[in-house]
Amino acid sequence: EKIVDLFNKLSEIYVNQKLLTDTLATSDNKDKLINEQILVLDELIELRAEFSEFDFKEIIRLDEGLNAAINDINQLLDLLRMPNESKTNELTLLADRILFDLMEIDVSRGDILAHSTFKSISANSDKFNFGLSVTNIGPKIWFQDQTQADPAPTNMRIGIFSNVYNDGFNKVNLMFDANKLLVSRYQEMDWNGDGIISGDDELAHDDPWYTAVFTSWLDDWYYGGDYNLDDDTRIGGYSWEDINGNSKIDMDELSASVDSDGEFLAFSDSEYGIYGNCEPSSSGMSPDECKEKGSGDDRSFSTELEEMVYNMGAEYWYTDNFVLRGGYIYDQEGKITNPTFGAGIRFAQYGFDFGYTAGEQGHPRANTMFFSVNITL
Repeated sequence: EKIVDLFNKLSEIYVNQKLLTDTLATSDNKDKLINEQILVLDELIELRAEFSEFDFKEIIRLDEGLNAAINDINQLLDLLRMPNESKTNELTLLADRILFDLMEIDVSRGDILAHSTFKSISANSDKFNFGLSVTNIGPKIWFQDQTQADPAPTNMRIGIFSNVYNDGFNKVNLMFDANKLLVSRYQEMDWNGDGIISGDDELAHDDPWYTAVFTSWLDDWYYGGDYNLDDDTRIGGYSWEDINGNSKIDMDELSASVDSDGEFLAFSDSEYGIYGNCEPSSSGMSPDECKEKGSGDDRSFSTELEEMVYNMGAEYWYTDNFVLRGGYIYDQEGKITNPTFGAGIRFAQYGFDFGYTAGEQGHPRANTMFFSVNITL
């Protein structure tokens, strides 16, 4: 707005200079002409100072034009001050050149306004945003039997947004968010390290929602101990011999770690088996799926990160009416790693959006379409 005002002042200066030029050859009052020309000169010098507050390159080029006009006016004043000499032709040429200088300056109005608008949009647009939300906070949920209640699916979403380009007509935004389920559920584990599941604390249980908000970051690696993966109350106690050499636990390949009396060896005994009494399928079982003793030491914080769902994407806006989107879902635990696409339109207070999740044939999320309509009140 200030630049528009400055160019309006320039137009007024041009009008005043044009009036002076028209009266230059016919006026007999030289002192009046000089005084009026000095007023125009002062206005132009003041205008140059106001334009100099802006530092982009278009203003620098404009400043060169203002300097040329100011120099020509000073030359005109020198000629006007010369006594009793006829300089009509030179005065006319200089006066016309001043008008041309001012017109040249005004030609740059469009470029300067466009550039200042871009700088204004860039300064006022959101370059970087950060957000966090926690949803579905509350007690356990049940329908008929309260003893079978399940924790509410409390979810934390944390995300960032960055506007990487905006010229007023075209915008490019990048987004990323991560989702973490704030639910702490513990399967049967040997919390005290004695090799036996005993007491309610070592049975499968979950934390109330107000502590799970914090413990859900620790339940899969820091809290607890060795897993109990079979139906007995003993951690490990079975050794595995890969008889058929397929690197999988098959039927009849597990043997109990017992002494000559048929009693299980001590949990601390070096010969004590690390596997549970698992029941492999006909195709066999991975050793990690049956390992009990030492399974607590195998866990790490990376497990928590692997359980999170990550979304990333980019969108391109043309004006504020049309948008194209592309993204990617990464859910390692849920085995969802699919690209996503979308588009949207906005007219007045109405909006329509479409989303599409791609994927291999047979995948639960493959070829899923989403539609939404919104109205701004």
